[in-house]
Amino acid sequence: QFAECSKNILGEYLMSNTNFKLDPMTYTMFIAPVSLIFLSVGVAMTWTPDVAAALMANWHYLLPNMVLAFLLNVIIAIVLKHCSAVGVIMAGISKDILLVVASEQIFRDPVTLQQSIGFAITLAGCATWSVLRLMPSCLLARALETITVMPRDKGEARPLVARGRSRSLV
Repeated sequence: QFAECSKNILGEYLMSNTNFKLDPMTYTMFIAPVSLIFLSVGVAMTWTPDVAAALMANWHYLLPNMVLAFLLNVIIAIVLKHCSAVGVIMAGISKDILLVVASEQIFRDPVTLQQSIGFAITLAGCATWSVLRLMPSCLLARALETITVMPRDKGEARPLVARGRSRSLV
């Protein structure tokens, strides 16, 4: 989680808060070698001679998987550029909840009471964050600022979706 959050914050900074102003594709090309270094450490620590044979036997599964992973990274960069690091993390959490609910409905996998409570708390947090971001001067926002003794964050005032005009995703 720490590495993913750090990557998202770095991406938001590089694509919007610096002189670089990277586009999503350039950001993906920028972050790929860094990710390769960290992943190579794990591969080196778990390498066995059977890996090369398994790679040759399963290349037809790995090739589409690599394409999908690349496209996912580009999509994440696009969302990161147009939303924020918090928005990307919240979208990931919501996706996880939807996958668990779909698995429960389609495959009848059991969902425990603890999971249900965790999902409810998570969704309440996402909804609260959305309300605070869209309506920073509403009663709920002012009450939470008072209770938590937190000043209003001026950096999160930009809406997730532009109103009244269409924006390109790239």
